[in-house]
Amino acid sequence: MQPLNSNLVLILSNPLRVKVWNYGIYDETNFDLACKASAKGMPDYRDTVHVPLVKAGKSVLVDFKPIRFKDSVNVDIQTEILHMNSPDANPRNDRFVCQASVSNRVDDFESESGLWDFRGGWGVTTSLNPRGTSSCHVNCGKNYEKNADAVMTLKPALNVLSLKNAYIQYWTKYFTQTDKDILYVEASADSMNWVKLDSLSGTMNNWGQKKVDLSGMLDPGTDHFWVRFHFKSDNTIQKLGVFLDDIEIYPNLMPDDSTGVDREEAASQPGKWDLAQNYPNPFNPSTSISYSLAEKAYVEMKIRDILGREIRILFAGDQTAGSHRAEWNGLDDRGGRAPSGIYFYTLTAKGFRETRKLVMLR
Repeated sequence: MQPLNSNLVLILSNPLRVKVWNYGIYDETNFDLACKASAKGMPDYRDTVHVPLVKAGKSVLVDFKPIRFKDSVNVDIQTEILHMNSPDANPRNDRFVCQASVSNRVDDFESESGLWDFRGGWGVTTSLNPRGTSSCHVNCGKNYEKNADAVMTLKPALNVLSLKNAYIQYWTKYFTQTDKDILYVEASADSMNWVKLDSLSGTMNNWGQKKVDLSGMLDPGTDHFWVRFHFKSDNTIQKLGVFLDDIEIYPNLMPDDSTGVDREEAASQPGKWDLAQNYPNPFNPSTSISYSLAEKAYVEMKIRDILGREIRILFAGDQTAGSHRAEWNGLDDRGGRAPSGIYFYTLTAKGFRETRKLVMLR
């Protein structure tokens, strides 16, 4: 027996998969395979799967129910064959014990993980100085095509039950036509209808780290959702495109929030870049948005609808370091009343950019 996923990811619905080999001379039929996972501070995980057939000299893959973690831990995993009656049976080979690590890292693209559904050109490449030996690229290391529509979707859902906040963080460099060829970070509660959470376009020659707030997807009643990277281009100039590497997911706190301060409280603390959730949310007729700046900067606060169209510029200008507040009264830039629905507000200041979701009810 061989577990195939020794690296597990926080808040993903991690499937536990084991390969079972039959080295005997007889086919083995109708036995059970039991799995137990245990770690400090968490209840034991147990599951049993019936295996109808493993032919002699062959192997089968057995999938157990997914498991979810909220903390970085080392997990002891034990798999054991039960109820096998065979002349080939050897009790010493019927049990396998190993240890798996749980971390924020989703994928570093150094080996095949099977976590992604690549479509439209996405793939792993070793070209153009990856952060390690390889990275993910929108067209496998070549210039992207005209009218590209390339999607890489994280197959497992994010299991966000009981979470207040969640964030995805990744490294990137990119070479695209500004505002024409765009990478979107999107999320979906049903894997069919996707919401744009963030975007990037233009040129960044060197590797840099991006953070995207997923908290806007954590509506009451939502226990899971999916994320994907979606690149679209027009039919004019084709450039090198977008590289991604070292994708990570963080529940509750940002990775640099080691003090344990909630994000909603952090926006009232000067000396750091931060964007809080609006209040009230949902709202009618107006809502307040708090944010903080680590230093003096040119600031833009914009409202966009679910299709990414700009609805309102709440602020654009220089501001001093410290805590600030913006108000939205539900009107667009022409003074008209925006309809009920989901909107996104984005704070951009120097190298900081963050987006959150708000809901307006008429």
